[in-house]
This record gives sequence, C-alpha cells and structure tokens, in this order.
Amino acid sequence: MPMTPLKSLIYKDGLLLIRDKAGLCMMFLMPMLLVMIMAYLQDSTFNLVQETRIPLLLLNNDKDSLGIAIERQMETSGIFAISRDIDGQA
Repeated sequence: MPMTPLKSLIYKDGLLLIRDKAGLCMMFLMPMLLVMIMAYLQDSTFNLVQETRIPLLLLNNDKDSLGIAIERQMETSGIFAISRDIDGQA
C-alpha cells in the first residue's frame, strides 16, 4: 500500500516528535504558561481598575425623580468618588 506524500509527511513528523521529548514537552508547557501569565496580567489590571475611583462633581439642581435615581445609581456603583459642592458651596 503506497503512502501518499501527506501521509508520509505526517508519519515522519510523528516520529520526529516522539523522539524529541523536549520539543513534545515544550509543545504543551508553553501554551499553558502563556495562559497563566495572561490570566495573571488581566487579573491585576482588573483589580487596579476596581480600586480606582473616578472623581465626579454631581449637581442635581432639579431634584426630580430621574435625577435622584441617577444619583443613587452612581453612588451604589462604587466607581465614582462623588462631590456635591464647588469650593465648599453646595
């Protein structure tokens, strides 16, 4: 049964890979290492963003239900450091 060029190439590469233990190990370790490093970097960036609060000056002059609802949502989000006065004047 003659081997096609594709089958012979796959067979040859399989033999080379089986004989090369270091290459086989690297084929599995490098992607796992990349996943762990990327997960660590993204987690530290996410924590940095979560700890930072954006300063915000909030003036709700109409005191209507929509303005009060927006104000409550901004307070409960925890993202903003809300200030309601300008130079000590409310």
